[in-house]
Amino acid sequence: MMKLGVPASAIILPARIHDNTAQEAETLHELARQRGWHRIIVVTSPYHLRRAGFAMRRELKGTSVEVEMHGTRYEPANPARWWTSREDLRWVFDEGTKLVAYELGLGA
Repeated sequence: MMKLGVPASAIILPARIHDNTAQEAETLHELARQRGWHRIIVVTSPYHLRRAGFAMRRELKGTSVEVEMHGTRYEPANPARWWTSREDLRWVFDEGTKLVAYELGLGA
């Protein structure tokens, strides 16, 4: 991030290691509460956007925190033509399965 011009003072490293998106959402909720944030911009893989957004919004439901999701431009993903690349196929099947689990209430 610093190579992109983000000052070190603006970078927050969580105190714990996360195993999944739901844990990341919990940490984001804690940080938003502690720091008085009202708007959060989450940048992630274009394929991870939907599920990450679901997890973040679910965790922050009932708060005044607005969540905005953006796909990174630094990943060579092509969601519009996902079937043309093995890497994109893997993302679609992996994220698709996890998204179904989240929608069914099985995602942590």
